[in-house]
Amino acid sequence: MLLGGGGYTPDSVARVWLASLAGITGITLPKDSPSEWMDFCLQKYGIEVSPNLTDQPLDWKKLNGYPFIEEEIIEATQQSINYLKSLLRPVPDWKSCEPFLQA
Repeated sequence: MLLGGGGYTPDSVARVWLASLAGITGITLPKDSPSEWMDFCLQKYGIEVSPNLTDQPLDWKKLNGYPFIEEEIIEATQQSINYLKSLLRPVPDWKSCEPFLQA
């Protein structure tokens, strides 16, 4: 299952989806954004997009408040996952359904 958000610049959305789909399919992306994409975004939206197709990994140790920021992000992510799990229907125990499934 893939989920997306909204409210971002067209450049950011395209890069995130591209990176996600590339990761799922095992495709290695080039470092640079295609010049055609950069021209399209400038002409269509009036924005200059990043020349880098992918971002560098975040170095947590260079952030103020490390390691607490990392812990807060992990906790918030786990809370989000737990909330999403609570919205899913439970998978039925098929063995308890056997009497109803027999003809």
